[in-house]
Amino acid sequence: MTWYRFVAGGALELAVHAQPGARRASVELYGADAVKIKVTAKAVDGAANAAIIECIASRLDVARSTVCIVAGAAGRRKRVRIDARVTDPQRLLDAPAARNRT
Repeated sequence: MTWYRFVAGGALELAVHAQPGARRASVELYGADAVKIKVTAKAVDGAANAAIIECIASRLDVARSTVCIVAGAAGRRKRVRIDARVTDPQRLLDAPAARNRT
């Protein structure tokens, strides 16, 4: 298994391991089957989830409205769906650090 897969309709799904409350926002591989997204926002009132969505959207250069958490909103392991045309998911790892606006 890999950390991303393309699903019906051309959407992209990511396996994410979230780390809220980190010192710095970053994205890195987490084993072979997930990507770890560190955000500075705390896991309170959905702030960390919003920061994860913002991070993914900015790194993949898609609208925030096309990114949603489809599973695991209350846990560290999440499945995130991007309903936009993404041809190279590797950009998520290669992009410069995104600003964390929360």
